[in-house]
Amino acid sequence: MEHMGWISLIPPLLAIGLSIAFRNVVVSLFSAIFVGLLILMAGNPVATSMSLVKDYLVVQLTDSYNAGVIVLLFFIGGFVALVERSGGGSALAQKTARFINTRAKAQFATWVGGLVIFFSDLGTPLILGPIFEKIFDKVRSSREKLAWILDSMMSPVAVLIPFIGWGIYIMGLIADEFGRRGIAMSEFDAFVQAIPFQMYSILTVMSIPVVIFARADLGPMRRAEHRVMETGERYWPNSVPLRGENKLEDETTEQESRPILIWLPLLVLFVTLFSLLGSMGFPPNRFPEVTSVPL
Repeated sequence: MEHMGWISLIPPLLAIGLSIAFRNVVVSLFSAIFVGLLILMAGNPVATSMSLVKDYLVVQLTDSYNAGVIVLLFFIGGFVALVERSGGGSALAQKTARFINTRAKAQFATWVGGLVIFFSDLGTPLILGPIFEKIFDKVRSSREKLAWILDSMMSPVAVLIPFIGWGIYIMGLIADEFGRRGIAMSEFDAFVQAIPFQMYSILTVMSIPVVIFARADLGPMRRAEHRVMETGERYWPNSVPLRGENKLEDETTEQESRPILIWLPLLVLFVTLFSLLGSMGFPPNRFPEVTSVPL
């Protein structure tokens, strides 16, 4: 059998349905993977469980790339915790208020930040979010607009950079395919040559300044912007604010914190990243080329 027909749709539909119902991506994806393996194992739950652990979980966790991703997530999580608990985001918002004093400037600065924080698609919202949400509150721009800008700068930027996680992953897929087909071409060269054809990523990134300066907000985004401009309310009346968030805590944090709590960790991150790249000989004359193999 070359394919399983409509049955192959069950795992992805299950993942989507559980994600919507329970708002838990990890449980949803794990359940979908288990059900997919259960189908492949002809409904044998014991064989499915053993295969899931032995052939998938252990293999993926011991893979050097995945281990690096886990370490990166720990570092990003630590940075986000530092920003939130230290109040560095509030302090930075207070110090930059005289420079970023309009909605357009705040939104454009977020876009520029998304270009600068390029080393991880997860790093863009987790690092820039706590910083710019305070700035957006001060200039009366909605957090919905901030979320849209950050989301539009995550993966679209990450997939265009060859020496970070997504780029390495894509080049690994290209190398495997080149190896199977006997194509003697560097996966890095193929990745770089394909960048001009990444139309979704390029158009998504370039559309943000157009929307910002043309004020081309539509639908719910326009309503969210009007809500903040007219009433100053961060949230809709039927929404629930983040746990522990209140005005008094924000004001106290701004007085006791310093913007260096933002800039210093960012500086360390960039120095570490480019030092590692330089020691490995980047630009990529050190990237191995795929040699021809018999089919």
